[in-house]
Amino acid sequence: MVAASFKDDLPFAASPPLTHGRLRTVVTARRVRYLTLGYQPIPILSGRKRPALDNWAGIPIDLGAISAWADDRPGELSTGVRTKYTPGFDIDIRDRDVADQVEQALLNMVPSGTILKRIGMPPKRLIPLRCETPFKKVSVMFKAPDDTVHKVEILGDGQQFVAEGVHEDTHQPYYWTDNVGLLSVAHEALPLVDESFARRFVAEAGKIMRSAGWVEIGGNGKDKNPGKTKNSPNRQKSHSSGSSIYGRTALRDECAKLAAMPKDSGRNNALNTAAFNLFQLVAGGGLDENEVHDRLFAAAEANSSPRTARHPCARRSRAEKKPGARSRDKHQTAVISMLVRLLMMTS
Repeated sequence: MVAASFKDDLPFAASPPLTHGRLRTVVTARRVRYLTLGYQPIPILSGRKRPALDNWAGIPIDLGAISAWADDRPGELSTGVRTKYTPGFDIDIRDRDVADQVEQALLNMVPSGTILKRIGMPPKRLIPLRCETPFKKVSVMFKAPDDTVHKVEILGDGQQFVAEGVHEDTHQPYYWTDNVGLLSVAHEALPLVDESFARRFVAEAGKIMRSAGWVEIGGNGKDKNPGKTKNSPNRQKSHSSGSSIYGRTALRDECAKLAAMPKDSGRNNALNTAAFNLFQLVAGGGLDENEVHDRLFAAAEANSSPRTARHPCARRSRAEKKPGARSRDKHQTAVISMLVRLLMMTS
C-alpha cells in the first residue's frame, strides 16, 4: 500500500484538498522516499521555483534535515531535486512541434534506462537523467520571429528542478506523464550520461531550433551570431516581418492535415487548397514564403518517403536532387511554385 501511494497519489491535486497539517506529513514522507531512492530533495516555497533555504546547494541532506524542515519550514511544501547527480534536461520551448522534435532527438541519443518526463507548463517538459561526475549547466537559447524566447538547458551542479508542488505560473500541480515519477524509480535506474553527452544534445537541439527559423541569442537577448551572412535562409525567416502567431498556427494545422492523408486520398487537391490558403497569408505578410514552401513540400511527401516523414522540416532539395523523382513530387513542386508566382503577382 505504501509503494502504491507514492506512485499513484498526487497530494497537491487531492480532492478535497489536504489540510495543511496532513499535506506537511505527506510531503515529509515523500521526501524521505526521494532520499532512500538516491535523490537529493530540498524544500521549495509553495508556488515558487527557487529554494529559499540558505546554502541549499551544499548542505548535507539526511533524515534529520528532512524531519526538521517539516517544523522549521512549514510553508515550503513543494519539493525540488538537486541536479548535481540528477541533471535535468529542461526543454523550455513554447512551440509544441519544436519541443517534440527536441525531445525525440534526446530519446534517440539517450542510453538505456528509465525515461521519465515532468510537466509544469505544457508544452515545456523536463527529463531527469543521472551522472557520476557532476558538471555545470549547459544551455542554448533562441528567439522566434514573434520574439518568443525558447531555451534548452541541462540543469547541473548547483541547480535544482521542482519535482512536485504547485507551478508558480499555472498555479496547477506539476505532474509526471503516465503518473510515473521519481518516487517510482531508483536513481540508479535512470540513463547514465556525462557532460559530453549534454553538450552533444544541446548542439542537436540548437540545430532543430535553427531549422525552425529561430535566431540564437545570448544572455543579453541579442543575436549571438551577428556576423552571419544576411542572405542566410534561416536569417531571412527569422527576421521576416511576416510570421504572425495566427499564420504559424495555420501553417502547422494545414501541414499536419496534409501529412496525415493516406495514399490516393486526394492529396494533390488538398495540397492545392492548402497552398492557396497559406500563400494568401504570405501575400498579406503573415507568413514567410520560403518556410511555407518547404513545410508544404515536406508535408506532401510525408506518406511517400519514410525518411522525409521523420524530418518534418526537410528541405525540398532532397527530393529535387533525386534523378528518378516521381511525377507526384513534380506535381507538388509545380503546384506550390505556381501558386507562389500567381499570388505574388496579384498581391
